[in-house]
Amino acid sequence: MLTRHNEGCHRIVLQPGPIPSRWVIPGVRQSRASVYTPPGHACTFVRIELAGSTRSQRSERPLMDREIRIRGEAKGDERAITRVTVAAFRTLQLRVGVERFDITEHRIILALRSADALVVSLVADMDGSVVGHVAFSRLTISAGTTDWYALGPLSVLPAQHRKGIGTALVREGLSRLKGMNARGCCVVGDPAYYTRFGFESLPELSSPGVPEEVLLATCWTAPAPRGEVTFHEAFEADAAL
Repeated sequence: MLTRHNEGCHRIVLQPGPIPSRWVIPGVRQSRASVYTPPGHACTFVRIELAGSTRSQRSERPLMDREIRIRGEAKGDERAITRVTVAAFRTLQLRVGVERFDITEHRIILALRSADALVVSLVADMDGSVVGHVAFSRLTISAGTTDWYALGPLSVLPAQHRKGIGTALVREGLSRLKGMNARGCCVVGDPAYYTRFGFESLPELSSPGVPEEVLLATCWTAPAPRGEVTFHEAFEADAAL
């Protein structure tokens, strides 16, 4: 699983190689990059060697509470969530004019919802319109540790980037997990973005095909878990879904 977010930079892992024609990260000046899909996962990892500054170095504009409300997903939000998710990840293609790539994140959400596995599903509501979404689902750890969850996908409409919406969605989601007595949460994503929420790389945890640098966790109860992390099977959603 890779949670590709659209708020902040996409520095993932430094790895030499040619820049793939099918994927270029917007807002990042790149000298070299490579791309791969771990076995059993529908999403793609991008390994990038940075050549300069990134979007994450820019400050966010403050979130205006009177305009945007973070609330739980309600009946009738499904199409809007799909629209937001597709639009958010499609900007990875449109901003740089690269050839089309398959967008799977909305299928992951559909599969999670169909399996009744969306433990927490939040939307950012602006005057009655959904402009952002984040999903949280259960995961398993091989050692038997329970009450751990996965964050993602996280999406914000391109027109609403850099307003703190993604940050607000994540913070509210983590707060709700803590209210459910969750013991921790994992995400596969950019350390430069997710460390602000308390996520870090834990050497005790691993996941097949996922570089340790981008498997991040925030642990709320001691001791920290050990073992192999397995995300919900919905993250294997493919084009046939």
